[in-house]
Amino acid sequence: MGRFIPCNCDRPYDKCYRCAVEYVLRELGWNPNCQCLGSGTLCDEECGPIRADWAIALAMADATSSEFAFQRLNSRGMKLQRLLIAKDGHEVDITEEALSESLTARNEVHFAHYAPDVEKAAIELNSEAQTDPISFDAARHLVAKQIRLGHPIPEALREWAADTIVGSNKRPKQKGKYRGATLRRDRLIAGLIGDIADMTNLKPTAGKRGEGTSACNAVAEGFSLLRLQPDSYESMLKIWRRRKELSEFNFHERV
Repeated sequence: MGRFIPCNCDRPYDKCYRCAVEYVLRELGWNPNCQCLGSGTLCDEECGPIRADWAIALAMADATSSEFAFQRLNSRGMKLQRLLIAKDGHEVDITEEALSESLTARNEVHFAHYAPDVEKAAIELNSEAQTDPISFDAARHLVAKQIRLGHPIPEALREWAADTIVGSNKRPKQKGKYRGATLRRDRLIAGLIGDIADMTNLKPTAGKRGEGTSACNAVAEGFSLLRLQPDSYESMLKIWRRRKELSEFNFHERV
């Protein structure tokens, strides 16, 4: 909010729209007056680095299915190895209590270490691979890795692997981009549209669609100037209409 500079536009119809677009640029890290605007790449002189939350969200939106599969494989089967809490100025090991779920009080975690458990990951992926194409790919990566290392295929995926090799198991169909890929980005966009509508006299949406001066139009124009996707009013409108769903989504949930 602090980076928003109110405008002094003379025409009431245009009031705050220009600055709304500038706000979009600044929120992502661009200097609206810099020559690099429109290049799609931040310069090292007048612009700061792209904000970390946007950088992560945009990278996820462009990630391939294979990248998501590796990410999912790395997130499955993680098992607690050691858990320390800070108590009375000392580190107290409560690993056993945590594993047995016999903890009676919540304390601030001082150190936690997790390690992958192949069998546990196989069980999780086996239950997901029947309906999720990303989990299907992750399960294939896990089986392939075990074979390359000369290790046995986990029991939970043994029958699944055999059926996949002979073609009985088909990869679940995926229409368009993986849904989870754009969730972070869309949540940030919805928040940006809402912020602009709150701090200006612009309405969130416009009756004239692409020709209007709404918060959705401002964000779309900002993205277009930065050569980022999505960059149309229609796309922003769809995201804005999903704002309640996006605000309730648990982004700490595993990919």
